[in-house]
Amino acid sequence: MKEFDYPRPRKKSWKPTAWQQGEIILHALTAAVTFLSPDHRIIWMNQRGLKILDLTPQDIEGALCYEIWQHRSYPCPNCPLQEVMRTGQTKEAELTTADGRVWNLRGHPVFDENGQITGVVEVRQEVTERKKLELAWKESEERFRALFERSLLCVYLHDLSGKFLEANEATSELLGYSKEELLSLTWTSLLDEKQLPRAFKVVNELLQTGRQKEPREFKLRTKDGRQVWVETEACLLPRQDGLPIILTVAHDITHRKEMEQRLIKSLEEKEVLLREIHHRVKNNLQVISSLLDLRAMRAGDEKLRELCQDARAKIQTMALIHTHIYQSGEFTRIAMKNYLRDLVHYLAQIHSDKRRSVEVKIEGEEIPLSVTQAMPLALVLNEAIANAYKHAFPTGHHGTISVILERSGQNVVRFRVKDDGLGLPSGLNLDQTQTLGWKLMRNLVTDQLKGRLQIIQNKGTEVLIEFPLIKEAQNA
Repeated sequence: MKEFDYPRPRKKSWKPTAWQQGEIILHALTAAVTFLSPDHRIIWMNQRGLKILDLTPQDIEGALCYEIWQHRSYPCPNCPLQEVMRTGQTKEAELTTADGRVWNLRGHPVFDENGQITGVVEVRQEVTERKKLELAWKESEERFRALFERSLLCVYLHDLSGKFLEANEATSELLGYSKEELLSLTWTSLLDEKQLPRAFKVVNELLQTGRQKEPREFKLRTKDGRQVWVETEACLLPRQDGLPIILTVAHDITHRKEMEQRLIKSLEEKEVLLREIHHRVKNNLQVISSLLDLRAMRAGDEKLRELCQDARAKIQTMALIHTHIYQSGEFTRIAMKNYLRDLVHYLAQIHSDKRRSVEVKIEGEEIPLSVTQAMPLALVLNEAIANAYKHAFPTGHHGTISVILERSGQNVVRFRVKDDGLGLPSGLNLDQTQTLGWKLMRNLVTDQLKGRLQIIQNKGTEVLIEFPLIKEAQNA
């Protein structure tokens, strides 16, 4: 295309005429400017228009504008030129050319000295990209609006003071307010005073990070005075024209909270019931223990007294577990080190006398055991302590008994009862012995603890037990 060649001065004193000045300005514009006759014929076009069409002034002179721009044989239906000619006023319209480009057209009337319209100046600016952006924005806004309005969750916008700016239908249904009523409220007005510090903390968190780190629960007051629980997540939406606003998505968790309260109440009732059961079992066992004690005191046979004392020790061992359960409020596990300390103290009282001095030490770590494992282990300890007093430290002997509880690996417990006394009688084969105590220990370890029992003779006697932790105690 031939570039427009407007006059270029060679002398410094040259000054363009008024028409030349106007022409220079029009050619410098980024919009296509065309001067048209009343019958749509092109009289003049600036350089930008010629460049867009890739034509020369000779190509367009006298041509019809709709033939040049639209490649059609009749005027465009919404052409602003016709409205300008009819009304004598500036008109604006949008047209799409055959190549798909969108143009903003403004038609300005040109009058002669008699006030008659002699032509129209058309200013044409391409707005294709702007229209695409507008369309994309509109589609995005429509999608957001659909998600906003049709969401089953409560979605609302409010400013930093808490004033509602917009709310969807789900929010109105949950709170019982119309949308117009909500816009006159603040969301903090729906909270009680105790919740306000947490609400302000959320706002501060949003101002610092832009979004909540974790969901928060709030109790809101509805229009009819009911209380509903919601779980909220919010983020900050910045605005160029002012302070940011807050977008909140809230989920109605009222039913869940009611179920939680029922469960808590039910658990509290069951806890009271279990505590009472353990208390009564403990009392009943102590009554039996007292009866055995009375029977032992009246017995004239030494062997009968020993049997009563042995039975009483076993019963008291079980009663002590129920005592610990009742006092701790933990109904599934026993803190074994504390329990063993109390049990050893009791056993030392019933077995010791002035003619011998035996010190019992508790060593190792605190390992919580389930009740199903604590009970057999306690009975094993009872037998081991009784045997140590009877065989390792007969009357007139002194020494030490060590009770050691420790982990052997992640899920295995090692339990040792070790003395520095006389040891077991020589030639005694524990695998073949039929005494009730040893048979009871073997059965408790192998059948109930699912473990391994070993007797070690080395400067005294050591009872070694290893057994796996059951699942309910592994997470302790």
